[in-house]
Order: sequence, then structure tokens, then C-alpha cells
Amino acid sequence: EGVSLEVRIYTTTGLTAATLTRELSAIYGSQVVSVTWRYDRIGGVDHAEIVVQGGLDLSTATSAQHEAQVERGGVVWYRGRIASHEHFTADGGELRTRIWCEGYVTKLAEIRVSGTWTAGTTIKSVVQDLLTSYVKPASRINFTASNIVGAYALAGALTFEGTALAAFRMLALLQGSTEWGV
Repeated sequence: EGVSLEVRIYTTTGLTAATLTRELSAIYGSQVVSVTWRYDRIGGVDHAEIVVQGGLDLSTATSAQHEAQVERGGVVWYRGRIASHEHFTADGGELRTRIWCEGYVTKLAEIRVSGTWTAGTTIKSVVQDLLTSYVKPASRINFTASNIVGAYALAGALTFEGTALAAFRMLALLQGSTEWGV
């Protein structure tokens, strides 16, 4: 017997992690036909496509950017904002709904960062500063400081003027084989 796969839809309010509220509005288990998503080494999950049986009405979920969460065996494998959906007829005539989601890594490309860090500052400190000062106030992204790695200390000053995603990618290159997810 296999491990069950569920797609949970949550209504959400609040634009930042501090103001976010989530309420479970639907669970799809046996109706799930397929789930695929991309993974980005820096930032975690990216875009996803979820296909379920039936013609689900997701107009409000799409316009309000509610969340879709994929769980396997009770473990969260994916979570992202519902970006759009469409109904289609599969081979055999069954009505299905395709749901496109954006993982929270997509928000990192929308968040602007600007700052300079001095020589001797660790990558971990820079990552925490970026998350605290720029990412968390501008998004639903939250983090656990103890999970951030990055012992490498900057050899010289480092300045960022751009997106949070570009900054995290540069920091990962400096640190080496590092992976951060949101």
C-alpha cells in the first residue's frame, strides 16, 4: 500500500508572515491525478502544476492568492500561492482542473535589497539580515534562524543593490555547497 498524497487548499489573509492567517478550505486526496513542481537550490520550491478530478471553482482562490499545500504521508512537500487554474477534458471525457502555483521563491525576485556588509561578517549573518530586514517584512516568508548555515566570513566588503533572489544566489556561491529554502 502506497503513501497517500493530499492537496490542501488554504484561504489566506495578510501580505506578510507577521499578519498571515491560514484556514483550511478543502482537502483533495483520491481526486489528485498528478502533482509536479520545480525546485530551486536557493529559495526552495518554485512553480507547481496540480491536476485534480472535477471542475473545481477556484476563482476566489486564484484572485486572492490562496495557498495550495501538497502533503505526502503527513509531511509537507510543497507550498505555494495559487496563481491560476483552468478546466479541461482529459482523454476519456473526464473533467479535470489544472492548478498552477508559485512557490515562495518567486517572491524573492520581487523583493529589492540594498546594503553593504563589512569584511569578517559571516554569510549566515548576511542571510539573517536580508531575511529580517527585507524578506520577512515584504512577504509571507518566515524563517528559523537556527536552520541557516554559513560560516564563511567575507574577505572584504559586500554590497547588494538588486533582488533578494540574486543576493541569496551570490551568498550561496560564496559559501559553497549551501542550500536555503523558503
